[in-house]
Amino acid sequence: MSQEELIQNLRDEVKRLTSEVSELDETVQKYKSKYHKKRPPKDILDEYHRLSAMKKDLSEKEHDLSKIDKMLKSGKKARPLYNICVMCGSEKRLDTKQVRKKCREKMRDDILEVAYCDEESGKIKTELFKKDRPLEAEDLLQKLKADVVFDMHNVLDILPHNETLFDSKYNQRLVCCSYVGAESYGLRTRTLADIKRRIESGQIHWGALVFRREHGNGEYHKRGSKAWLCKQTGAKHFIDDGIDHVESVESLNTGIKVYWVQKPYEVNVDKQMSIMRNNFETKLNA
Repeated sequence: MSQEELIQNLRDEVKRLTSEVSELDETVQKYKSKYHKKRPPKDILDEYHRLSAMKKDLSEKEHDLSKIDKMLKSGKKARPLYNICVMCGSEKRLDTKQVRKKCREKMRDDILEVAYCDEESGKIKTELFKKDRPLEAEDLLQKLKADVVFDMHNVLDILPHNETLFDSKYNQRLVCCSYVGAESYGLRTRTLADIKRRIESGQIHWGALVFRREHGNGEYHKRGSKAWLCKQTGAKHFIDDGIDHVESVESLNTGIKVYWVQKPYEVNVDKQMSIMRNNFETKLNA
């Protein structure tokens, strides 16, 4: 069905609902006059509720139609009338977001999503943990372990996904940990896909998304933060472009070495990795 047909169908639906609501409203008003001093029978109450639901449906469709008419008058192309929620697959009203409001609200409870290679199947497995499963999340992080934790954006994504980061002689367990907003479905999906691609190439051992951050707080250690992940995995090195992440990890006081990548990112990623490599060499020769 074309966009024009969908718009015409919406106009017809608004017209039909307007007529039905008007008729039902007259009927309900008669009922209200008749039963104004006592509770109406159940079938009459059902009519009240049906009218309320129809009025709400009509209001939403009129709102959608008003938006579309404004777009058409301005010369802009009307967006699709209904999108499919990528989380639950249900239709949702005219909206620019990929995820329904109810699904976005559920995503706010996420604290950690991990991608790693399953030893039994040899395939990449992902596990999502919400705030009601913190101990299970911590058990997995402690099992997976990490030596070096890389940020993704402006750090690891500067480098090709199949580039070898360090010589195998250093024997470092390399991990990617990226903070993304819990409700940012598109960014979450793209970042997790990039992590999986780097696991497949052998660049990193495993990766994770964390969803908790407090901008400007250099001592943020709550579950779902990068500092929390570093502590649980026993990380020894942490490289990131976010100063609040760097300060929070450093404030753990676990002896972890931190590396702050500043602009220009391409230059400073190489610089900080060279410093890290020198630290590996020093320890190897000690």
